[in-house]
Amino acid sequence: MPAYVVITCEKTRDPAKLEEYKQIARAVFEQHPVMMLASHGRREVVESPAIEDILILEFTGYDEVLAWYRSPAIRR
Repeated sequence: MPAYVVITCEKTRDPAKLEEYKQIARAVFEQHPVMMLASHGRREVVESPAIEDILILEFTGYDEVLAWYRSPAIRR
């Protein structure tokens, strides 16, 4: 059964670090079965603090999410 991860960014404090993380994340995504369902698109927040960005990821299962999330490159 698919498993989903929703990543939100409320505010970028260090744009250079964010760009560094994006490069790492791209490489890690290539090692894991993931489909990006939504990325940096139009959004409307109706009942929580405003966000700057959102990603919605679909993995083939929960174990794959954990393998991705616990990978050394993502955890640094």
